[in-house]
Amino acid sequence: MKNKEQWSPSKYVLKKGNLKGSRDKKDVTISSRLFVDLVASFYQENIPLYVSGNLLDLGCGKVPLYESYKNYILDNSCVDWQNTIHKNPFLDD
Repeated sequence: MKNKEQWSPSKYVLKKGNLKGSRDKKDVTISSRLFVDLVASFYQENIPLYVSGNLLDLGCGKVPLYESYKNYILDNSCVDWQNTIHKNPFLDD
């Protein structure tokens, strides 16, 4: 992942060791919080079981799960749509 030092939590955040949906309205709307929290609990349960080695994060966007998997991997490569309107400093060439 390029520019790891610029990364900051977005859609998912770790709070007191628990993965939750962000409470920032620009990342997760109020109406989506319940769903995002349910998905976060699934990721938190399964990442330790299935994530290791070199990770290919397809459709990475802002790499919202990086904080939850970074301690389980050796390295990660971020891939997303090439012609997106959103600038993404984390994509690998």
